[in-house]
Amino acid sequence: RWFDIGDGAWLSEADVDADIGQYDLDKLGFKAFEEPPTSDMTKSLHAGWIKAGFSRMAEWVRPERGIREKQVSDYYKALLRKMDSDNSGDLSGEELRHAVNYAELDVRDIAARMVVKHDSEWFGGSSHHRWRTFLKQLDPLCISYVRKWFDDMEWMSQVEAFSSGEPVWHMHPVIFLNALSDGEEMITYEQLKAMLPADKEKYVQIYLEPLNETMKLFEINTPLRKAHFMAQILHETGFFKYTEETASGKAYEGRSDLGNNQAGDGPLFKGRGLLQITGRDNYTKCQQYLRTKLNDNSFDITSTTAKASHLSNNPRYAALASGYFWRYIKPKLNSSADKDDIYWVSVYVNGWAVQKKPYYPDKAKEPNHMDDRVAKLSIAKNAFGLE
Repeated sequence: RWFDIGDGAWLSEADVDADIGQYDLDKLGFKAFEEPPTSDMTKSLHAGWIKAGFSRMAEWVRPERGIREKQVSDYYKALLRKMDSDNSGDLSGEELRHAVNYAELDVRDIAARMVVKHDSEWFGGSSHHRWRTFLKQLDPLCISYVRKWFDDMEWMSQVEAFSSGEPVWHMHPVIFLNALSDGEEMITYEQLKAMLPADKEKYVQIYLEPLNETMKLFEINTPLRKAHFMAQILHETGFFKYTEETASGKAYEGRSDLGNNQAGDGPLFKGRGLLQITGRDNYTKCQQYLRTKLNDNSFDITSTTAKASHLSNNPRYAALASGYFWRYIKPKLNSSADKDDIYWVSVYVNGWAVQKKPYYPDKAKEPNHMDDRVAKLSIAKNAFGLE
């Protein structure tokens, strides 16, 4: 076995002392789970690797550490409650099918990034004893179709490496291969980690993939653009701690410049995201844009507070909304970053006001906390090799 170590160089396994792998699943945004073998596949639902996976992720973010952590933890717990619609404590096949096909739950996207070791339907065909109970419980109208499907898909017994019928690792092939061959990363695990204090490193795994997706989609694709984008995010969120405006949003009520023309629009459309978008107009435009880009017409951040809160408690949407803000709500941000102009980048993100202790003595107005924004830019530039 050989390992690609970059720049066309390869290293033989024989020359490696440590136990290393070509790819790190955690760094690629995957979670691995194992389920013991079973003689009855209907029990697989009750063993519940999906339930265990979501529960583990809810615990992993350590909700006791702060508001942001609690939001993410509660998000995964809420998904489990919604999936278990009859409150039985187990997930039935029907509940899983509903969850996977119900876009609001985000189960499909999250489950697609799980790598799970379990018994495979590709081994043994319909005559295998594992499927006996399952087929007995199946709707009679479906049995012939399902039997044929099992038999047509059976191949593992014919391949020596899989012929024992032991559980094997499964992953979503397209998602997994895309993660391995997605070309140049906009931001690497090491770069994002270098920007964060030690007690915030858990956010690397949460935001690495969403930030990469966002930077590619919104052309935040040069070292300067990436550094300025990350600097503003690090400042605005306090190293990813805050993704929602702490105020109630009532101050935005009736703001026609934001499109808030209905009662309750202020709190409903208050600032959310890594770089916060605000107001009915911006939420609506962002929703329509992401529906097109995500190819998901059910994507909804405007109808209820719970759905609007996807921009703060769903890391992917929090990042994507920030990219939309950067590219379309404030369309001069990339060009200002190209000029390495921290002043105007910060103005477009935060606005400006007269400051009691200005960072720029020669300017009548400037954004809030310019000293910290400049400091965060230095951190980001160092991570991207610009300083």
